[in-house]
Amino acid sequence: MNRKKTMTTYEMSVAFYDLFFHPESRLSLRDYLDHSFCDEMGEIDLKHDKFSIHYHVEGKYFSPTSDGTFSHLYPFILEHIVHPEDREIYAGLMDPEHILENLEKSPTPHFAFIHMRYKLQDGSWRYVEQAVISGKDNGLPEGVVRFYVFDIHNARVREQGLLSNDESALFEEARDETTGLYREKTFFAKADAACKRRKKVDLAILSIDIEHFKLFDEWYGRDSGNFLLANIGTCLRKHAERLHGFAGYFGQDDFAFLCPNDMAEIEKIYGDIRGLVLSIGFSVGFLPGVGVARVADFKDARDAFDRASIAATRAKKDLKQRIHVYDVSMQAQAEKEYHQMLDFMEGLKRGEATFFLQPQVRLSNGKIVGAEALARWVKKDGTIVPPMEFVPVLEKFGFITDLDKVIWEQVVSWIKELLDQGIKPIPISLNVSQADIFLIDIPAFFKELLAKYQVSAKYIKIEITESAYAQNMAVVDELAKDLRKMGFTLLLDDFGSGYSSLNMLSSVKVDVIKLDAQFLHLKNEDLKKGIHILESVVNMAKSIAIPMIVEGIETLEQKDFLEGLGCRYAQGFYFYRPVTKDAFAKMLEDGKAIDPSGFVAKVNEQFRIREFLDKNIYSDTMLNNILGAVAFYAWEGGERVDIIRFNEQFYASVDVPDFQERLTNIQRFMPEEDKPKMYYLLQEAMDKRLTGSSGVLHFYKTNGTLSSYIMKFYYTGDKEGSHRFYGSANNITDFANLQSYIKLITKYTSDTFIFLSQTEGKFKLTVAAHGLSEVTGITMEELQAQLDDGSFYAHFDSKADKAAIALIQSSVNENKPFSLPIRYKNKNGKPVRLHIRGDFIDDATYNVKYIITLRLWND
Repeated sequence: MNRKKTMTTYEMSVAFYDLFFHPESRLSLRDYLDHSFCDEMGEIDLKHDKFSIHYHVEGKYFSPTSDGTFSHLYPFILEHIVHPEDREIYAGLMDPEHILENLEKSPTPHFAFIHMRYKLQDGSWRYVEQAVISGKDNGLPEGVVRFYVFDIHNARVREQGLLSNDESALFEEARDETTGLYREKTFFAKADAACKRRKKVDLAILSIDIEHFKLFDEWYGRDSGNFLLANIGTCLRKHAERLHGFAGYFGQDDFAFLCPNDMAEIEKIYGDIRGLVLSIGFSVGFLPGVGVARVADFKDARDAFDRASIAATRAKKDLKQRIHVYDVSMQAQAEKEYHQMLDFMEGLKRGEATFFLQPQVRLSNGKIVGAEALARWVKKDGTIVPPMEFVPVLEKFGFITDLDKVIWEQVVSWIKELLDQGIKPIPISLNVSQADIFLIDIPAFFKELLAKYQVSAKYIKIEITESAYAQNMAVVDELAKDLRKMGFTLLLDDFGSGYSSLNMLSSVKVDVIKLDAQFLHLKNEDLKKGIHILESVVNMAKSIAIPMIVEGIETLEQKDFLEGLGCRYAQGFYFYRPVTKDAFAKMLEDGKAIDPSGFVAKVNEQFRIREFLDKNIYSDTMLNNILGAVAFYAWEGGERVDIIRFNEQFYASVDVPDFQERLTNIQRFMPEEDKPKMYYLLQEAMDKRLTGSSGVLHFYKTNGTLSSYIMKFYYTGDKEGSHRFYGSANNITDFANLQSYIKLITKYTSDTFIFLSQTEGKFKLTVAAHGLSEVTGITMEELQAQLDDGSFYAHFDSKADKAAIALIQSSVNENKPFSLPIRYKNKNGKPVRLHIRGDFIDDATYNVKYIITLRLWND
């Protein structure tokens, strides 16, 4: 299929040169022209009256090819090489007396071009374009100009209608207007004829496609697209002349090329086309893909080209290798993908495309604040086709937008159903692909959806990938602004995947960032790097107070680590796997797992510990006071643990006169039952590099008494044959002794003391002393267990006892003291009359809210 609009040669030239003089252009005109497919390139030194030819096509133009003086060359060209009717045009620019002045006064300073007719060696005339540049901006010394001659004959002849009707019809049948290459029918006829003539030559056919060429047209405009096609056509014609081959153009971005089966030559062709694309389009997202098929392996050139096209499709998906040679496995894969695509499109008609929902939770309480809609293909027999089997195929064949539109409408329709049933929805995330952005009017589509179902935009979040922003920020930024004006919450998906920067975040207005926890799935040394990267990305987002969802959380260790970094929201299998819309609707209706407050930004109030490592700001004493008692340990994996470095606080915490002797084999100073526990904690720290390990360990002091420590270990790697750890030691001897004293109280009191504490809205009962163990028939540990699991209340079964329990709960809710009798059934089922008293602790500095006393009731 041919493109409808064709520029004139002049328009094409203007469009091309405008690229280099646009204020935001990053191209160098001279660099591009030097690497272009011109027929001639030369330089004129007006100060020294010299000219030199740097490049020319052998045997084409009737012009000198050796160096000489310009004062002799100019009149010769004017008299013998330029067509008589075009001499005035040539002289108007190239007159030696005025050429620099002409370039200076040109609409684009130091650059000009003209169209004229040059004489060929056979005496006929050829339309050419001559471009001339000068000046320091173009990297040329004062008084030096550089010129380039391009063959534009075919395009100019067609523009002026100089062919006869018969000749014109023949030309139109044989050649494409924009590229000047053979059309499909002519190309294959010539290719088959050439293959028969050159049976002894190993020939190949290339299929050359420009990836995402439709998007190229959208981004850079149709004129730039036509100009790129025309330049590729010129490039392929040059190579065809050089290799005695043929080049064809079949519409859109489909090129064919017949040449010797020489991979070095094929790589040259790819390299030249790649350079053209990058010089015009800037983005690597539009690089060519080249498929190669050996002609002798197939019945004719068309059959070979079909196989080369399959290889080209594979090449366009390979970022490392953009040239693929066809093999039989490609055909099988292509047929499989093609049938899969057809099967899915039929399934789409049958209504088999649907969506599942993966909840997004608040880390602090595990409750659901949102969900992401994920496309699923559920066949009529109930078979669920994994997304990785069909989504890449849809993207490959350009049908992903069809799927997206179906899912978007299904989600909006489902939200309407919830509202009609009186169920309050929470915001649902919809994914927008890069192809969607450039193939449909997304704001208009969503506006129509919301109007159709009478649903508010507040129930929809739209996810756009970071790569889509980065590759063309202007287009996507405009889309983002339109969507936010409509009331949609906007999410930046895949943040940190390779393009992230504060610059991008400050210029692109989004409401929420989604970060993939891929860096936490690494192992060994790579995990360290991943953690540092993740910390940097998290802090980058928090610096500008944008809420962040971390997706891909699979373990408790990952969850705890991210919560420690200050992340508030997460998504992943650890919390919920994707569920059906019906299952999710039940969650919404129940409401217990839902947090309707949504996403809240968290300003970066946390510091990073590396901030305290600047010796110019903080003294060693200050740092040690901040860090507390810390040391570095070495463990060979057996029963020997050594302390290799420590700080002053660690020394003070240990507080023994023989400290230096205790630095090696520290397990010698521990109770026997604690040694296996320490080895277990060290091994656990190696297994859990993100969160480390912690536990209570005991060490003997010189006088034989025991000191108690909460020890934390973090594995830092192996060195000199031992495992190395960083660890903190918090002396809790006094606290541990206090616990012992509390237990001791039980021996001297007939009462039971229970502390009621409250942390983050949650109540906890802790048994401090239990002097009623003989009366109740349960130990202190059993009483604690019953309070923890709620079975303690089963000992109160009469109406009066249940009323007493309700009165106690009411008093606690109102922060009032209570005192009343109650009957408790002991272990043997015999009722025991008790008096229960609760004293409210009106002090916000304590977590303990009540001290509850149980004692025997005496009439």
